[in-house]
Amino acid sequence: MIKEYPEFLPITLEHRKMLDPRLKDLEEGISEFTFAGLYLFRNSYKYKVAKVKDLYIFEGLEKDKSFFFLPFGLPEEEILKELFEKYDYMKNASERQAKILKEIGYEVFEDRDNFDYLYRREDLANLKGKIYHKKRN
Repeated sequence: MIKEYPEFLPITLEHRKMLDPRLKDLEEGISEFTFAGLYLFRNSYKYKVAKVKDLYIFEGLEKDKSFFFLPFGLPEEEILKELFEKYDYMKNASERQAKILKEIGYEVFEDRDNFDYLYRREDLANLKGKIYHKKRN
């Protein structure tokens, strides 16, 4: 069972039934938004989850900074404001969310270190060139 915000619970396997189907239906294609990824890194980032209406709020900790993310959309403005006051930053905003956040007055920054990336299958199979030197070794 997932508690109602502001009460959070650590992510467990029991949450899979509720979260996995919804995460699979997301249109944004953000790689962090899979149940396997959340569960796998639950201890590294101290992931916890809470529910607000039909949305889920995730919180975590990275390098002593607290963060939250909202894979299923933004909550009402009052709760959003409360989240920004409580946490150091919001992580993994979709392009749609970033646009809305800018429109209502929040500053949005791109985090190049956490962009998703793609490799061509042929390039990985051959590992040619300087760019793949580390992977070859």
